[in-house]
Amino acid sequence: MTFDLSFRGGPGSYRWWYLDAISDDGEKALVAIFFIGSVFSPHYARRRDSGEIAHPEDHIAINVALYEKGRRVAWVFSEYGRHALTLAKRRLRVEKSALSYNENGGLEIDIDDITVARRKRLNGLIRVEPLEAPLTKDYVTLADGHEWRAHVPRARVTANFRGFDFSGTGYHDENRGIEPIEKGFSSWSWGRFHDGPGTRVFFDTESRGTRTVSTIETGGLVNSEKHAARIVRPSLSNWLLPVPTSYVGGRSANGSLRIVQPTRVIDRAPFYVRFLASSARDPGAPLTLGMAEHLSLERTTRPIVRRMVNLRLALPELGYFGRIP
Repeated sequence: MTFDLSFRGGPGSYRWWYLDAISDDGEKALVAIFFIGSVFSPHYARRRDSGEIAHPEDHIAINVALYEKGRRVAWVFSEYGRHALTLAKRRLRVEKSALSYNENGGLEIDIDDITVARRKRLNGLIRVEPLEAPLTKDYVTLADGHEWRAHVPRARVTANFRGFDFSGTGYHDENRGIEPIEKGFSSWSWGRFHDGPGTRVFFDTESRGTRTVSTIETGGLVNSEKHAARIVRPSLSNWLLPVPTSYVGGRSANGSLRIVQPTRVIDRAPFYVRFLASSARDPGAPLTLGMAEHLSLERTTRPIVRRMVNLRLALPELGYFGRIP
């Protein structure tokens, strides 16, 4: 496997590296994301909106979430300036945390940062051993100027944090774009499932008034089709965010829709919900547990939502550590 962490994005662009994993018993989960051009940063957005030339390297970030029994037990979302970024072909460092690839395509993620609001140091090591080659040879275009690739669609993941030991199966991908993500999408739903020996990823997105469902599966199978726009009621449990009750995860071998059903919400915010979900590859097949999210990118442009997001992130260099853990 070949990986290149070099970055050549222009103003307003982004690139992020994402890892999630679910424990073998389904009771624990973790997510770790490294950003260059933090797509959800209200500070990056404010500079763009004011007409400044906002460079992504000036808004790098790390986000780590640990979950147990449906409850978030640790939350890091720290944003830094460019001096905290160290970038090499196989290694990315954000302040004291680092993501490194080895020659076999595996990863080590060393976390050393401060939790939002509680100001406690979170130290831990995540090891990722690939069990499957990348789903596609090249990046997949999700919308003009926005691309995705699953570098490690299935992996054995172990992690050690104080009070949180983890062993399970995980997934690692990358997203990148040449413009702010909200310009490419108004809403974004996605999920990943390990179906038997293979992996299935779906994207259910709305872009410029068009809804597209794309699925990418083991063997490089890529399918994309248009669907009618969703009509969704606001959720009283999620800041009136319209959250779909189910999602389209592509089509089965006989052409029927694969329905993705949320089973346990593990995180909520004013513009997104993260949940464990179940879906079957084919009718009658056993349900598979996977990770999924729904985001309203249109909401991230609203001033009140940006203020709420600011409460959930930290700017350690400025001595600001957020208010909502």
